[in-house]
Amino acid sequence: MDKALSTPYDFQTAATKNITLYAKSKKLPEEIKTGKINIKYQVENGKETHNSNSVTGNVGDIFNLKEKYLFEIPNYKYVKTVDTSEGKFSEETQEVIYVYKY
Repeated sequence: MDKALSTPYDFQTAATKNITLYAKSKKLPEEIKTGKINIKYQVENGKETHNSNSVTGNVGDIFNLKEKYLFEIPNYKYVKTVDTSEGKFSEETQEVIYVYKY
């Protein structure tokens, strides 16, 4: 007998004396963990140039922020990215900073 079919349920009906059914239990899916990335826009001196954003996703999922979150800000020129704007979500909150100069 299949070990997964090990929970018996006994009952009787008018047509039969005894019936034993075995049910296969379904495991609940493991809790899906999510990760968060804070995205900041700053000038080289650390002052914010634009409102911050944040993105969440399932831990282990791949992210690429450049296409959606790296954009032109009027009167500013993009200089560099602090940390990486692509990778995988993790349980720890990550931070990406896009640095501009005026």
